[in-house]
Amino acid sequence: MALTTVAGYKTREGISIASKDAEIGVVLAEAELLTARYCDRTLEDSGSSITEYANGNGDSVLYVEAYPISSVTSVSYLSSVTSGVAGYTAYGTGEYYSDASTGSLIRFGSIDISFDGSISPPVWPTGEKNIKIVYQGGYTSGTVPADLSDAIYDLMSIILHGRDGTREAATTEDVRAFLDERIPHYRRVTL
Repeated sequence: MALTTVAGYKTREGISIASKDAEIGVVLAEAELLTARYCDRTLEDSGSSITEYANGNGDSVLYVEAYPISSVTSVSYLSSVTSGVAGYTAYGTGEYYSDASTGSLIRFGSIDISFDGSISPPVWPTGEKNIKIVYQGGYTSGTVPADLSDAIYDLMSIILHGRDGTREAATTEDVRAFLDERIPHYRRVTL
């Protein structure tokens, strides 16, 4: 599965001949890869569960790599390491919720009040790769936002025109500037 299609590109550009389909397919894959790298996240729903290990940051919000989030199977924290084997304890579904569109998992639950009266909201425990998240996420062919698919199609045109010599080949900086202008809001959020 892909975010965009050869047929979609051809329709958009008014191309009716099939002789360039193979080249368009290669450029489609290249444009989607460049876009995913720019966004620093997985954009496409793979159709299966993803297991991701996040760094607990002592904050109440974590971000996953592939979003929007379709479903969360489990979230657990590293609770033990015995003979080199990691043990995880699952959070209950009432201890976090997911914001599908931002790819965030937000901790909630009981608030801790210390002896000095300070309030501590529930947070993800601090550690390296200590939060295990099993979920499904990314865009399916029917859920790709129009501005994202338009940017990919326009990037395909830039690449194709660079290949056929009708314009100068785009550099890495050109591609980054183009994507910075068109889709900066799809870049992965991290804390």
